[in-house]
Amino acid sequence: MVNNKKRILLKVLKFLLLVATDISFNVAAGAAAVAVGAYVNGSPLTQLALRAGMKAAATKSGSYAFIVLIRFANLNIAAYMLLIIVSSMFGLAVLVTAQVSDMVLGEVATPLLVAALVATLPLRGVVEVETYNFRPRLCSLFQGYLKMIVSYASSGFVFALVAHCMGMNICAFMAAAAAGAIYGAVSGISTTINFLYSVRLLRPPDENEDIV
Repeated sequence: MVNNKKRILLKVLKFLLLVATDISFNVAAGAAAVAVGAYVNGSPLTQLALRAGMKAAATKSGSYAFIVLIRFANLNIAAYMLLIIVSSMFGLAVLVTAQVSDMVLGEVATPLLVAALVATLPLRGVVEVETYNFRPRLCSLFQGYLKMIVSYASSGFVFALVAHCMGMNICAFMAAAAAGAIYGAVSGISTTINFLYSVRLLRPPDENEDIV
């Protein structure tokens, strides 16, 4: 009984550590994305934009952790489905964009919400990593990491393009792509760490086991 409680406590502590790591990397990624985007766009870096980027990244990361915790609660099907929708790729896109739009513009701009929804399309399967014998090869992990960078860069480009087509020129297309790329590069480190832990690759490999 005591050992069982210790195992549960250890799992909770590991989960909290992974959550803290993920939020930290995402907040850093949000700040870096805003800074790089402003630099490429030739715009001054404001504290408001920096806070908005960091807060949005924290919301994205925290929402995923929250839905995992909620799964253990005794919720009815309707409430659980609502949480899944909110924490989905499309739900988070709307939530985060609305948050940033309200902070920076003082209103929730509909064109930005539409642009955010369309911009999620390049992110489909962004964390897919090929596996071999239930253990990811290092080359596949690297390919998956590069895919995250390219996908987020494409997402940023699409977001700026759709917003422009709907009458909102938020920034240069390449600035949005650069911001997306740096976000994917930084947050991708945390995503890779979480994936490694999920497949128990962080433990020392067995003898004669080739994971490359």
